[in-house]
Amino acid sequence: MARSTRSMVLFMKDGLLLGICLMFAAGPAFGGAPVEPEGPLGPCVQTQGSPGGNATAAQARPPWGVEIATAFSEQEALEEFARIKQDHADLLGSFDPLVVEECDLHMGTKLQYSARVGMESREDADSLCAKLIAKGGACIVQKN
Repeated sequence: MARSTRSMVLFMKDGLLLGICLMFAAGPAFGGAPVEPEGPLGPCVQTQGSPGGNATAAQARPPWGVEIATAFSEQEALEEFARIKQDHADLLGSFDPLVVEECDLHMGTKLQYSARVGMESREDADSLCAKLIAKGGACIVQKN
């Protein structure tokens, strides 16, 4: 059985309780046995790829990408990209999506799919993203 440690932190200001944070830790660092995960780790942990993710369907991968949409399925990411492309046809109309598989353990153990516009330079990616944001869109520049 793993030994565990529990902590509670109270956030207070001027005598008022603003919040409570409960923390739980277990494993050898706390004097117990290693903690094994319950059930399968999920595809994210099992297929951890390169830091920038893996382009699907052997797509050409420009060095930079303007991330437009992210979802837990490739189809959902492509549908969201299509919707945003339609809303911003003046900026995105000539671009096809580059779908990148990503693993971000902060978001759980499921793979995520990002639909990006591939760009040859950071400057081009920054420029497109800035124009999209100026028109009310949202994006982030990522290294592919």
